[in-house]
Amino acid sequence: MLAGLLAINAQAAQPPQPKAAYQAQVDIWDARNNRVYPAVVNAYTSKMRIRMQKTQEMQNMPGDAAVAVFDPVTGEAFVYPTGRVAAGEQIVMKLDMQRVSSMLGGASFDVSHLQGQKIGHRTVAGEGCDEWQLASPQQPNKQGVACITQDGVVLSARELNARRDNYLVRQISRGPQDAKLFMPPVGYRTVDMGSLLGGLQGLLGGSGGQSGGSMMQNMDSETLQKMMENVDPETLQKMLQSGQ
Repeated sequence: MLAGLLAINAQAAQPPQPKAAYQAQVDIWDARNNRVYPAVVNAYTSKMRIRMQKTQEMQNMPGDAAVAVFDPVTGEAFVYPTGRVAAGEQIVMKLDMQRVSSMLGGASFDVSHLQGQKIGHRTVAGEGCDEWQLASPQQPNKQGVACITQDGVVLSARELNARRDNYLVRQISRGPQDAKLFMPPVGYRTVDMGSLLGGLQGLLGGSGGQSGGSMMQNMDSETLQKMMENVDPETLQKMLQSGQ
């Protein structure tokens, strides 16, 4: 393991960055429940949109399916329900990239911040791609393998020792994509979950050392964010307003 890390660090390079516009049929495998979720991916430049069945972490969301849109370059990421969604449930949740990845079954498809080296070649969905063993400079022990085309399309991705790909393109069609696909739907309300998280911590954590506030302050941000995703955002907004 150490020898492998030293070899990667000595020859570290950045894989091709995304610059293609395309639509793809994709399988996303969630190792946590050993389930495969078919998805439709649209992408252009660094933006990516994924429409898929709701994963286990999305079950409390309304609608029949969910859409996630993110841009690793700007850090923008949001999720919203789609399908049969009542007017009062049309909400776009702004989240951080890591949380969006977790909601999508932990799939790893953003390689923009990773470095590594080529370890082979593979054909996926009829296209050739180079396999890269990659790691984040901040987390060198957490490694993965992604097969990436010359124009930066990730055709497959998996953790280094995983038994199968957790992201696998089945079919891909290159061509211009409608910019509206990467925007929040018209008529949906946008709720910034990060701002709600900070406000909720301030409201419940700054009240004279009460046990409830202390408990909230000791929770990690991901746990708090999961809690808020299971509560009506309008209720949370009213809570925050009452504490101002």
